Amino acid sequence: MSEKNNKLEEMKVNLSDRIVGAVEVPKFDAKPYISKTVKIASVDELKGVFGYFIQVVSEPVETITKTDGSKLPITAKASFGLLDLTDNKIGWAEDGKLSQFLKRLGVEHYKDLVDKEVVILPEYKDDKTFLTF
Repeated sequence: MSEKNNKLEEMKVNLSDRIVGAVEVPKFDAKPYISKTVKIASVDELKGVFGYFIQVVSEPVETITKTDGSKLPITAKASFGLLDLTDNKIGWAEDGKLSQFLKRLGVEHYKDLVDKEVVILPEYKDDKTFLTF
């Protein structure tokens, strides 16, 4: 039996023959990447619960191997909110974080951010360290 939940398929499974209990999970140490210069690899336009935003993603600073053997690229990311204007146009606040970021990198539009160099900064949330800029 399955049921839909947030567009993801869920179904009941039996894992009793695969369960091994608690295992040590590799910890991610962000310190070696802080203050490192990296290029912006992509800028994605997205729509979330609170409206439109962009996500700026760096080139991978490293690729780690997950516990299942798959590879996970480590990147720095930053999200910036966009404004849905009344004339069906999208913009951003003149004095907002995105405008400041664009000015700091010497571009006028976020689509021009790809290949620009940024310095990685730490962002702390819930006792975890994330890479941003």
